[in-house]
Amino acid sequence: MAAIDGQCGLCEVQSKRVAFPLKMRYAQQWVNGNVLLMGDAAHTIHPLAGLGMNLGLKDAAYLIELLSQDAKEFA
Repeated sequence: MAAIDGQCGLCEVQSKRVAFPLKMRYAQQWVNGNVLLMGDAAHTIHPLAGLGMNLGLKDAAYLIELLSQDAKEFA
């Protein structure tokens, strides 16, 4: 109530407080033949941790780096 300077009237808690653990999970196998898991398919993070998008972009950047290295070897 103090944060909104009482503008919404009396504020009170309507339910019990709950917690959701911030767990990260990884796929056991990321590459199989011609299939590559990246982003949320390879690892998940609780959305409130705010890292899922960053990890997916980092996966894509690393894949591009690896493919670029392979392309240079064959050029």
